[in-house]
Amino acid sequence: FVDAGFTALQAISMATRDNAAFLGKSTELGTINPGKLADILVVNANPLKDIRNTQAVAMVFKDGKIQDIT
Repeated sequence: FVDAGFTALQAISMATRDNAAFLGKSTELGTINPGKLADILVVNANPLKDIRNTQAVAMVFKDGKIQDIT
């Protein structure tokens, strides 16, 4: 998306919030809110400054548990 001219914030929003809405799942997915399902990717650097920072993964939470990423 960034290569197509969107900002990093727009690209992340399209991949998460907007995608959940498209799938009709926005009440359960797409944003971090109480009661919603959430798999969370924690990165080492700000992806809004450089979208490639989404690849600098520090931690992954899936189903509420930290995943081994080594």
